[in-house]
Amino acid sequence: MGLKMIKAAKAKGMPFEVVGCDTTYGRDSEFREALDNENILYMCDIPKNLHVYTEKPILGIPADNPGKRGRPHTRFQVINKVQSVEVSSLIPETLLTPVYVRYSERGLLIYDCAARRIWTITDKGKVREEWLFLRREKEGDYSFSLSNAPWTLPYLSWHTGVVNVTL
Repeated sequence: MGLKMIKAAKAKGMPFEVVGCDTTYGRDSEFREALDNENILYMCDIPKNLHVYTEKPILGIPADNPGKRGRPHTRFQVINKVQSVEVSSLIPETLLTPVYVRYSERGLLIYDCAARRIWTITDKGKVREEWLFLRREKEGDYSFSLSNAPWTLPYLSWHTGVVNVTL
């Protein structure tokens, strides 16, 4: 339903730069892929327990072992032994940088943020490369988002494989 509304707004020429959404839509890999196919930039919140890959997984149907009983494999699986991780487990290894977001009634709004490339697997078994954005809230909690932002966005600077947001 959300995708239908976004496509209708786009068809009517409604100007927007990015679609933001909550975790209900954010965890939906098919929704994110559909936005990407429509060339719509997205920033989708995701739950902290969503699994992603820090190395590119290779999908395939495993070869059957001779002499092993049971039905042959028919579903795609990760065959290069790369393991998925919860996004919250990436916090300790991620360098956060202060980002000056905007001025508010209480002064300058600053968050510690970072971004890194990760891979996800859609419900249909397609491997997709996306950005994972992390933000530390003032209370110490973290929020996580996935985006299809291009590699060339001017506010991203490179740092040993992790991209730090430096607006």
